[in-house]
Amino acid sequence: MVTSAQLLRTAIDGLLPLDTRVLVATSSVVDPAELGELPDRVVALPWVPQPEALAHAAVVVHHGGHGTTLGALAAGLPQLILPAEGDGFSNAPAVTAAGAGRLLIGEDVSAAGVRAEVHTLLTDTAHRDAARAIADEIAALPDPAATVARFAEFTA
Repeated sequence: MVTSAQLLRTAIDGLLPLDTRVLVATSSVVDPAELGELPDRVVALPWVPQPEALAHAAVVVHHGGHGTTLGALAAGLPQLILPAEGDGFSNAPAVTAAGAGRLLIGEDVSAAGVRAEVHTLLTDTAHRDAARAIADEIAALPDPAATVARFAEFTA
């Protein structure tokens, strides 16, 4: 999530009671030092290699950007989306309608709200099952080279 230190800290504070490890990607928008003191099980970095991070994740909490939304879906991970700007406002409803995640928006974004929603995502297998079904659909799609070859057939 890259929108603000305050939003990141709210998410972190909501995740702390769940006694889980937390990786925070702050991007260039937020200096990790702005998040204040963090316990050892919380790591904040300006950049993380998303595919490698997702391979070790159980849930993804983010602002709903296209890249993270699609990456989490392709990895079969349930998502909690906290849209704050742009594409998050269209991606969050789509993910929730598909059953692959949940969303918090506006006044509902709080540490308690994050804790409750992530707890649900970790314990209710329906969201994980939906996310995995979407991941299977994505994996079954043709690769880019095959797709380009099909377009070439239409232009020939």
